[in-house]
Amino acid sequence: MRKIYMVFFVFYSIVFYSQKQWSEKQIDSIQNTIATTNAQNVDKIEAVCTELYYQSKQINYKKGQIEALLRKIAFKINSRNYDDVEQYLDETKKLSNDIQDYFYLTKANAMEVSMLSHLQLHTKAKKKLDENFKLIPKIEDIGKRRFMETYYYARYINLYQNNKDSLQYFSNQRLKTALLLPDTEASKPIIIVSSAGYLTHYYFHAKKPKQIDYYLKVQEKYIDKIDNLFDLIHYHKRKAEYIFDYEKNSKDYLDRSLYHFKKAEKYAQQYKNPELLELLYPEIARIYEDKNEIDKQVYYLNKYTKLTDSIKKKNTTAVANIVYQDKQKSYV
Repeated sequence: MRKIYMVFFVFYSIVFYSQKQWSEKQIDSIQNTIATTNAQNVDKIEAVCTELYYQSKQINYKKGQIEALLRKIAFKINSRNYDDVEQYLDETKKLSNDIQDYFYLTKANAMEVSMLSHLQLHTKAKKKLDENFKLIPKIEDIGKRRFMETYYYARYINLYQNNKDSLQYFSNQRLKTALLLPDTEASKPIIIVSSAGYLTHYYFHAKKPKQIDYYLKVQEKYIDKIDNLFDLIHYHKRKAEYIFDYEKNSKDYLDRSLYHFKKAEKYAQQYKNPELLELLYPEIARIYEDKNEIDKQVYYLNKYTKLTDSIKKKNTTAVANIVYQDKQKSYV
């Protein structure tokens, strides 16, 4: 993937500084090289998407505008920065309706559900998810339709994290659908890893080590084929927890567990997701406590406290803004 990004940035630099107007083919070529929303250098990728949007707008290429907006929305939501997200979503939906593309329309609505879920607005998120799941059969291409089914199953999983039966059901549905995707679908390994990850999570809470081990191994079959930071974070987090909880008979279990926790921390920092770091810091502190490395334990506990306070303040502001915008829309 590093080579792809290097090629992408070289190509982008040549086109970006050219005075010529970009063509649809050039725009699509660049879009295809940044299919992931989890590149290590997110800020630069986001800047590229902004340029892609304006270049597409200049030539009235609505598909290019939509693709760029969806990536910008993903970057914002993944980093828990909700500024301008409502505006981007509204424009994406309008453009999707203009070209009568249900794939993009359902994807934009699913992204809005993700934002609402992160902000704990679960009732509103579920209503929107149910309404838009019904639109998926209108997607003509069967491959895209199945992909969108997996996309929506993932949102249902996030909504029903505290409902064990629903979590297992939607995870199994997602994994089954993912296996039906053609091997040419680039996101197939990511979806399989992600679905197996949810099932790992389910069986972890059910305290069934054999099933945990099985689904960790399913992920390990595909883990080298993905660069999705979210799934890499959760794989290493669960692997670390599995070692800590079920392999205590191994003399080096603390070091092995710490290795995976530190990998998860590294990916979470690249992902710029404070809520995932908030989950990791207490667990890393626990490992250092058991290793009797008290200075490092205190260091991670302090990081956890500072981060938690920051997240609470940021989420309160975001919820207040959404409530205000909803009220403003109701007056129109």
